[in-house]
Amino acid sequence: MTNKVMVSKKQYGINTETMALLPFYDEYGKVHTKVLERDRTLCVCGKPKAVVTFSCGYYGSSYKGRKDGASLIMGIRSRAPIVISEQLGIFFYTS
Repeated sequence: MTNKVMVSKKQYGINTETMALLPFYDEYGKVHTKVLERDRTLCVCGKPKAVVTFSCGYYGSSYKGRKDGASLIMGIRSRAPIVISEQLGIFFYTS
């Protein structure tokens, strides 16, 4: 059963329950992130990139380091998948 109630958070760490990060604008035109998990939906203050950056730091690296590493290994500069946590098998793909 999925909990459709929005839970507001100031920071969020991507984890094994995270399915998607979706940007949305509030009534004042400010970008926030809708986080879809397996069993709930959360609203996080800040852009999706801020959530990814925070999560990279939480798991011991920087967003820039993860992005540069992915570009070097795969040989592509844009839209390379970002490793959030290698140990947990969490990767971030952009569309």
